[in-house]
Amino acid sequence: MSGAGAAGPPALLRRAGVALLCLGPGALLLVLALEAGGYFAGAAGYATGAIAVVLAVRLVAAHDPLAGARPLTIVAAAALGGLAAWTLASGSWSHAPGRAVLDYDRVLGYALLVALYGTGRLSPRALRAMAGVLVLAGAAVCVIALVSLVPSGPFHPPAHTAAAPAQRLSYPLTYWNALGLIAALAVLGAARMAVDDREPGWVRAAGVAVVPPAVATIVLSGSRGAVLGAVVGAVALLVLGRPRAALTGAPVVAAAAAVAAVAAHRLQMAEVAGALRAPHGGGFAAVLALTATAGAAVRLALSPLDRRAARLRIGRGAALAGVAGLLAVVVAGLAVADAPGRVDRAWRQFRTENTVSSDIRARIGTAGNNGRLALWRVARGMHADAPVRGTGAGTFTLYWQARRPTAFEAYDGHSLAIETLGELGDVGLVLAAAGLLALLAAAIRPPGGPAGLVPVGAAAALAAWLVTAQLDWHWEMPAVTAPVLAMAAAAAASGGRAPAAAARPRPAARLATALAAVLVVGLAIGPVRVAEGQGHLDTAIAAASRGDCRRAIPAAAAAARITPARAEPWTLLAQCSAVTGDLGGALRDADAAVARDPRSSWARYTRALVRARAGRPYRRDLAAARRWNPLDSVIIRTAEAADRRSTVARRPFVLP
Repeated sequence: MSGAGAAGPPALLRRAGVALLCLGPGALLLVLALEAGGYFAGAAGYATGAIAVVLAVRLVAAHDPLAGARPLTIVAAAALGGLAAWTLASGSWSHAPGRAVLDYDRVLGYALLVALYGTGRLSPRALRAMAGVLVLAGAAVCVIALVSLVPSGPFHPPAHTAAAPAQRLSYPLTYWNALGLIAALAVLGAARMAVDDREPGWVRAAGVAVVPPAVATIVLSGSRGAVLGAVVGAVALLVLGRPRAALTGAPVVAAAAAVAAVAAHRLQMAEVAGALRAPHGGGFAAVLALTATAGAAVRLALSPLDRRAARLRIGRGAALAGVAGLLAVVVAGLAVADAPGRVDRAWRQFRTENTVSSDIRARIGTAGNNGRLALWRVARGMHADAPVRGTGAGTFTLYWQARRPTAFEAYDGHSLAIETLGELGDVGLVLAAAGLLALLAAAIRPPGGPAGLVPVGAAAALAAWLVTAQLDWHWEMPAVTAPVLAMAAAAAASGGRAPAAAARPRPAARLATALAAVLVVGLAIGPVRVAEGQGHLDTAIAAASRGDCRRAIPAAAAAARITPARAEPWTLLAQCSAVTGDLGGALRDADAAVARDPRSSWARYTRALVRARAGRPYRRDLAAARRWNPLDSVIIRTAEAADRRSTVARRPFVLP
């Protein structure tokens, strides 16, 4: 009895730890999605801190902390860790360390996440549970997005992102392409469940039920990248997994997806404000519910046939004949559809059309680049300026403001590879590519093991993410990226060595893991502090936007004290100090802001106005602001006022 009692608590703690790891990716997706995708420093910093704490606890508590480590996952974690270090170091040559710190926190979180899930070996059952929870979390985000269309519903997006049928659905992530990709990944995960004969029948049926709301979300988001990602992931799932249960599951998934897509498109065509109100919205919701229910029922009814399909043995000759026949059908179909001509026209449209219709009813079928070519040209110009080390993390927006052909505002380069090349140079691109491609290679495993198609599904999801990340800024959206990396790392680790036999760990090994845990916790302090400072900065900006500088000043001062490397708190302090009459303090704070981000047009513009109010020379700062942001209307009007010798001191400040 005493022996059993002694073994009970550790076993219970191990089960609790496994449960926490299984819930982790889904929890990250859901929580970060509700925090604008984790794009801003607060949510990203706290997430990185939480990941670090969990990793440190596992290092100390696990009997064999490296049970699942494989050479490729070690390479992936090391490369992403090196990328984080390079990102932080880039602040020394960009002269904008505050910008580098924000990017560093995010990349560090990705590296720690790969280390957490890529070294701890989960059982096949736990791995399947993790994948299921992740699909449910993605489905929950899609349902929240659809319900946000209801004017009187429980979810209310901000006024500027409120969706109507002819607009793009973006809530809760506030960015439609990120929401669309989450929905596409949910479709992939659900399809994997539906065609995985290792899963119980009810799980295969549940996978089909997830498809309709996820597909409707893709259509209503108008995300062309999400459609591309879904296609790439589906092809990878079928090619790598070769699931025999797809003979019964794939047609049901395809039928449910088609019905949901048609229903969502008809909702767009209705052009009715308040999308989910009867008769249009009520019918739409009913169609999704009925499609999910009917699809699940049909899949459950067909599940007994999966056992027969699993016994199929396809000879080499039959397989070759089937592949040859399929290729012949594809070639014939492409010829009939004039595929070469269509591809050529689409490529010419991508190169020449910079805009795409804002009406999503006509958006998905078009191939215009939507301004991405201009973004990529600026990023390539940054690489030409500093090919090896780049211009520094977070500096794309500075160079875009200085070199953009139109007044369109952009903060990211809409391509992981090209933006990394511009900001972090050849070194950064090599580290990013090594980390992500090593993780993809580690996740690709032959199907048929105890984990079923989960590793294949994880590799397919990562492949879909990799393709779409070259066309968008998903790297900056942890709600999209973190779960994909975690799932791929866990799938790769499931093929690691078997757990070591229970033996007393050597003191040297215990000391090494304890020191590693201390190091990981130490790394977490910085991101958490940045998140804390961001909270104070948000409070200060909100108060200043209401004209309440008396409340904004202490909040901005707290943000500057916690994260002194960032220019934004000092810029806001300078503005509010000038408004309240403390011109001496305003001058000091404006100097501090420019010193921390000398190429920031807003820091320069703020110092120009502060100096004008103090009767100091201001034209040099105003000229620098215009040089670094020549198309901004506020800066242009202020410069014109200065040319006419009007009173520049009365020009309005602009919040950072």
